[in-house]
Amino acid sequence: MATVVSPSSTPFVDRSLSRGLAYRAVSVLSAQGDRYRAGFAPIFRRRFHSKKAVTQVVSQLANLGERCRLIQVIGRTPNGRQASVCQFVPVRLSHEDHWKDGIVGFDFYQVIVSVRGAIPGPDFGTQLAACEHAIERLFLRLNTLDLGAVSEELHDAMLLAMPAAIAGRALGLRQLALPTSSGAFLCDLWAGSGQVVAKTWLSDCALGTRWSPVVIRVRDAVRVTGGVEALAGFLAMGMNGPLAAQPHPLVAALQQALSPFGWLKDKYTPRPDPIGARWANAREAANAEDAAA
Repeated sequence: MATVVSPSSTPFVDRSLSRGLAYRAVSVLSAQGDRYRAGFAPIFRRRFHSKKAVTQVVSQLANLGERCRLIQVIGRTPNGRQASVCQFVPVRLSHEDHWKDGIVGFDFYQVIVSVRGAIPGPDFGTQLAACEHAIERLFLRLNTLDLGAVSEELHDAMLLAMPAAIAGRALGLRQLALPTSSGAFLCDLWAGSGQVVAKTWLSDCALGTRWSPVVIRVRDAVRVTGGVEALAGFLAMGMNGPLAAQPHPLVAALQQALSPFGWLKDKYTPRPDPIGARWANAREAANAEDAAA
């Protein structure tokens, strides 16, 4: 009697498939960002002069962020006359701009809303970028076809990127680890600007003896200072001025966590990725053919 073997429900994601998934993920994320920016402009240009109008504008921005599936943090003063809306908006990055090592950026849309109007916050701009290699490694090492699972890991990194970068700049670091639910992004910390570029992603079981202690200490620093609520509370402090100028227990704990690792002051050196290089060359050739057609 023949035995029928049902196919496994567990996906098998190899390097070639993960490259294609990463490229599609960037397209989906950038489309979300485009939808947000199209809806943001008319809201931002609106004039208002009352506490009720502040509440309405904050609600409109928050609803727009939810429709575009953005991670966002809303902060308000006790009297309700001022609020901050912080949203991470994806944008596709070209090879021509200064983020030459990234493929998708996450612009920090920080808007301070008050009865005097709405203005960009002091930290408005790109704060985190992720290389295609890092997105590809998420699909590969999570062994998933689900963009939602990948987005959850990215969301963790977005919340932590700014306080970790501020702590890293204070220590003169060139590398950072941004822990996520299932692992960590290994990142470049750019000198001067302090912007963060995620270069790759490792699962917890693959961190090894070098990165595992860093990730453990960073996670502990976040946990003991309040977890996700502390991260959100820190981002909402932009109403009071640049975040780097705001003393906060979270940043102090992150500095203490990172300070024992002197090698983080060295520039991040990625391992060779020949498959990724072949994919990049093939895509550039295809784009050149399209442009010539």
